[in-house]
Amino acid sequence: MKIIYSGFGKTGSRSIGDFIECIVGYKSYVGRTFDLHSHPTKLRLGEDVYELDMEDVASSLHFGKVDNPVVYDYLRDNKDMIARDFPYFGMYKYINENYEDSKFIICIRETESLLNSYKKHNEWLLPIARNKANYVYLGVNGPYTDEYKERLKIVYELHNYRVLEYFKDKPGKLLVLKFEEIGTKKFEKQILDFLGLENPENVSMKNIK
Repeated sequence: MKIIYSGFGKTGSRSIGDFIECIVGYKSYVGRTFDLHSHPTKLRLGEDVYELDMEDVASSLHFGKVDNPVVYDYLRDNKDMIARDFPYFGMYKYINENYEDSKFIICIRETESLLNSYKKHNEWLLPIARNKANYVYLGVNGPYTDEYKERLKIVYELHNYRVLEYFKDKPGKLLVLKFEEIGTKKFEKQILDFLGLENPENVSMKNIK
């Protein structure tokens, strides 16, 4: 099964992805680690995955597609996989239409909270990583400032709207979660029930490092 977290960054993607990994034990987990620092114009997705140029990273979010064929090859070659963040979180249409065994999860965070979290995260990133992130989300090659707040709000809310609108007539394909419930038994049970999984080791998001 392909399990795709289609929520935005800073909406619990790491906690959700790591929780699912602990339960299913899939070897393929795209988005576990990102390297935004070592290459001036590329994003590296772990040591054993691949690199993407920043145009493809941005395109995956805003248009749901990329030019690099390796991205599609990886989907084809890994039957069981978890993916979060770039590039697959924005490619939900392509993945759903081409892989029947795919399931999608999105966690909705209150917009103002998301904006504040993004700003704080952006402030401690090293400049090369910060600029890459802001280019992808906002088309800005530099630091995030309050003048871009409205732009980020539009990008975030538009992404959520597109995901919810696309899956509204596809029952059983998308799980919608509330950010405020992260780490609760209800939150974890919703994920397990949606994916048809059990949690015999009683794994909790609270004890995932």
